Amino acid sequence: MLFRSLPQLSGAYTITGGTLQFTGSGNQLIRSLNVPGSAQYFNLMLSCGGTLMMNGSITVAGNWTNNCSAAGGTFNSAANTISFNSTVMPGPQTIGGSSGTIFNNLVINNTFGTPDQISLTQPVTIKGTLTLTSGIINSSAAGLMLSAGAIVTAGNNLSYVDGPISFGINSAVATTLNFPIGCGNDWRPISL
Repeated sequence: MLFRSLPQLSGAYTITGGTLQFTGSGNQLIRSLNVPGSAQYFNLMLSCGGTLMMNGSITVAGNWTNNCSAAGGTFNSAANTISFNSTVMPGPQTIGGSSGTIFNNLVINNTFGTPDQISLTQPVTIKGTLTLTSGIINSSAAGLMLSAGAIVTAGNNLSYVDGPISFGINSAVATTLNFPIGCGNDWRPISL
């Protein structure tokens, strides 16, 4: 298993071939570090029967698999940030599992050379900020939703959403919506 900075592990989990799987039936924590910076995981599989909550920001260098709802549990990112960063081990990444995931803050920084660096196979919702640094998100199979009040960076020619993206809107507040979209190798942002 690839750990650049070792996280603290507690609760029921298994480690197999580069995948850390949380399997507890009670409440568990995805821990960060006791030192500055975020814990770095390779593949994370959430198969919890209780609530799996983050207690700090983390980095995922591989795939994210959320099977909590199939096991009778839930995932709660709290006010933390999850970064998808493949610079340590370049390659495409997937956010999927048996159910969608709600993230607070999500950072995309995947420098793998070909498009669709991040593929969504289940719906993803962002409550806080979506930061697009490097890497194209393919949301064609599942969709990407930003909750009312969520913020998204404008993206760039190396990082945008290729596929469905939607926004929750607070009708009582005038809002500018920035759609960091594109197709193939073409970044074509739109603001409304």
